[in-house]
Amino acid sequence: MGNTPAMGAPRRRGRWMGWIGAFAAGLAASFLIQLAMAQENDSPSAGDGKSVAKDAKTDRIQVLQTLLTGSRFVGHFTVDPDPQDKDAKPTFEREEYEIKRATKLPAGNLWLIEARIHYGEHDVTVPIPIPIEWAGETAVISVNQLNIPGLGTFDAKVVIDGKRYAGTWQHDAFGGHLFGVIEPAEKK
Repeated sequence: MGNTPAMGAPRRRGRWMGWIGAFAAGLAASFLIQLAMAQENDSPSAGDGKSVAKDAKTDRIQVLQTLLTGSRFVGHFTVDPDPQDKDAKPTFEREEYEIKRATKLPAGNLWLIEARIHYGEHDVTVPIPIPIEWAGETAVISVNQLNIPGLGTFDAKVVIDGKRYAGTWQHDAFGGHLFGVIEPAEKK
C-alpha cells in the first residue's frame, strides 16, 4: 500500500503514521492467520445442493485474488475539513497502494494482503489481515474499529468494482473519501 489516508492527517503525519500502523497490523497477522486456519472451513460439502453456490463463491474469490495480486491502487483521497472551521475545505491528495499478494484464508472473510510499504529510505512488504465482505459479486474491504496501540482506531469501507475502487476511511478524528483505479504493479 502507499500513501495511506486512513492513517492520519495532516499529510506529513499521515505518511509515517500510516506505515507504522500498517507494520503494527502486520505483526498481528501471524496470530490472526493461525486463528483463521483453526476455524472450520465454511464451504458447503459436496452433494448438499449448494455446489452451484460454492462454484460461484470460488470463482469470485479466484477473480479477486488474481486482480489484487501484483496490483497497484492508484488514485486520490480527501481529508474532510474541520467542522469547527466554516471556511475550511477538504484536502485532495494523490495516493498509491501496492499489493504484492492477496490470499483468501481458509475460513470466514479474512484475507492476507501482502502490502508494499515504501517511503523515504524504507521499502518493506508486510502481511496485513483484512476482512473482505461481498455485496453480491462486488468485493468490499471492510475494516471496523481496528485498534492499533499507540496509533489509534481505524475504519475503512472500500468497494472494488472491476478495475476501480472507491470508499471512505476514518482514523480517529480524521476521515474522508478515496477512489481510483487498480492496475498491474510495475515489474522491477
